[in-house]
Amino acid sequence: RCINMLKKLLMAAILGFAIMFAGLQNQAEAYDLYVGNSPATGWDCYLMTETIVRGNRDYSATLKMVTNSGRIKYLDYTFYLEYNSTRVFFRNSQGYSGYIDRYDTPIEWNMYHKIINTR
Repeated sequence: RCINMLKKLLMAAILGFAIMFAGLQNQAEAYDLYVGNSPATGWDCYLMTETIVRGNRDYSATLKMVTNSGRIKYLDYTFYLEYNSTRVFFRNSQGYSGYIDRYDTPIEWNMYHKIINTR
């Protein structure tokens, strides 16, 4: 009886560890992706991958901006696919908005392309 109970307890523990390990394997790894140096501020900018949220026609994420002295500022961004178009509109938590463009808005352009290519 004691041996059967011990076997059952051992099997339950092994099964519990297997389920826990499988769950850890499926968790998304959170990290910051460098998206460039802001032409407006000179700060290094990073996309915080754990903040990415994908909707049907919109995406949102947080940008971390870091100065040379280590000061950090966070901006929340939302990107919208324009209806019947390939143009992408963005808005951030400071109220700045516009269309992404590789040359005019390089940080937003890089953020958007990293968001759509990061899983």
